[in-house]
Amino acid sequence: FQVEPDIDSTISLAPLGIAEGIAFNGVLDGNGKTIEYAPQLKEKSGKMYFGLFYMIDESASIVNLNINVKILEHTIDSTSVVWGGCVAVNNYGLIANVNVSGTIYAKYTAKDLQIAGIAYDNNGTIAYSTVSAIITVNGGSADSGNSMIAGIASYSGNKNTNAGIYYSAFNGEMSGNDMAGIVGKVYAGTIDSCYNTGSMTVTKKYSGDIKLSGLIHTFEQSGNVVNIKYSFVKIKDLTVANTVSNNVTFGGLIHSYNRNTGINATGKISINSCNYSIDNLEINNGANITTNNWYGNNSNISNIDISDGASYNPTTAPNSIFGSGAYWALEVTNSGEGYTIKIVRNVD
Repeated sequence: FQVEPDIDSTISLAPLGIAEGIAFNGVLDGNGKTIEYAPQLKEKSGKMYFGLFYMIDESASIVNLNINVKILEHTIDSTSVVWGGCVAVNNYGLIANVNVSGTIYAKYTAKDLQIAGIAYDNNGTIAYSTVSAIITVNGGSADSGNSMIAGIASYSGNKNTNAGIYYSAFNGEMSGNDMAGIVGKVYAGTIDSCYNTGSMTVTKKYSGDIKLSGLIHTFEQSGNVVNIKYSFVKIKDLTVANTVSNNVTFGGLIHSYNRNTGINATGKISINSCNYSIDNLEINNGANITTNNWYGNNSNISNIDISDGASYNPTTAPNSIFGSGAYWALEVTNSGEGYTIKIVRNVD
């Protein structure tokens, strides 16, 4: 399938395939065009989901597409579990050169609310994609649940140890409680040449500490290897609002880790050529914020190798994620004002 004109949807759309429980298993080439849609929450098996697709199959590709989320504005009750991503709920295939913009707003007292710029659960490949959307979660005074905003994916590598996110970025605005610039929780795989240059605003949480991360919120130590390389965080503004009285902890690259003692997991995480900085830090009303140098509360993780000098250059090994003889290849042009990236069919 190839998108020819821009598509402006004036109606709300539930995730495609969710009613039937089927995955998209084709090829969608957006051809640089834009799809605008208003996400609609859809119930399945006791949970609520949103996204353009419910599931992208391991053989499927979504490439060269711009997505403008008109608005996701919902008041969510305290019994709801709401998960979603602006492109897909579940990704097992390839999402490449997809750019997400628009506005997402949720006022909630939900039991569990997870919002991601690209995919809620990534077990495939996300590459050369950017999220510039404004994502706001407002828990209000009745906030008794859990919420997480993730710039690219809520989870990665949960069901596939080869999952990866490459050359992708968040440069929009987040406002809420717990937040992560790129991934909420990573189990396995690779985070390569990703960056967060967006803004974060911390709003009041009903109870408990607020946890922030420039890159990854949590490393789930499940006996697998996670490689993080050539990625950086340069947060434009980190603001703690006047209403916040919670303790706020910030991890520059990773906030914390969970060790799965049930399987006696050790795991390994390697951090190479990464750095972080905050241009403007504003703390109001006497809130307590603790910034952790590289990786939050991770002192028990072994085999951490941290070095400086990260940079973002899409021409560095640009086709490495597709592999030799892959269906897709990367076409990169430099106009002098920046790189233009297009995913093209590999005719070699």
